[in-house]
Parts: sequence; structure tokens; C-alpha cells
Amino acid sequence: MMVWRVQNRRGQGPYRDNNKDIEVYDWAKRVSRHNNYKHPNPRQDSLLVPIVGDFNEKKWGNYRCGFLNNTQARKWFTTGEFKSMAKFGFHLVQVEAEDDSILLGTSQIIFKPKNKGSK
Repeated sequence: MMVWRVQNRRGQGPYRDNNKDIEVYDWAKRVSRHNNYKHPNPRQDSLLVPIVGDFNEKKWGNYRCGFLNNTQARKWFTTGEFKSMAKFGFHLVQVEAEDDSILLGTSQIIFKPKNKGSK
């Protein structure tokens, strides 16, 4: 199944703390207002918490955050945020997910990519 995700050409999402460009990570944390009602991380999402618990790297490290569709992604990020992220090489793209890996959150999904291209 195809899902949507914001990532760079290396498959990294803007929230990954191991981005080589720390400016990108700082920008994403600041601009996207992550960790609140509109942008909960998987440990805060009321639909995901019962499934993922503390969303630790050991158990969930192969999973990525994304969206079921373009509309859901555009509710998460504003047009201005997409433009700003593009300057850092992050774009909204379709990624193939393992069908049985998609978990639905309140405003996002987590999934396991079919290929190892997403980080």
C-alpha cells in the first residue's frame, strides 16, 4: 500500500534527531509544533499509545511516521512549512508500506516501509 511521508532523498524524516544537518532537526522541532494536540508524536497519540506504548527504538525502530493520504499530510503541515522544508530537501512523497504494518493514529500513521529507503 502506498502512504505519504515527508522525507529527504536519503529517506530521513525532518524529525529524526540523527539528521546530519542539525539545523533541519531544530527547524522541524520549532516550526512544526511537534508534541502537542495537533502534532502528537506516537507516544502521545491517543490511538497509538495503547499499541506502541513508549515507542522505543528497539521494538519500533523499523517503523516510520507518515500519512494515509495527501489531505492528512496537509492538515499536519502548512503550505509555508512545506516550502521551508523543501529548502532543506524534505518533500512530501509516496512510500510503499508493508500492508500489515500500518497503524492508524488520530492525525498520522506509523508504518514499516517495504524497502529500507525511509529513516
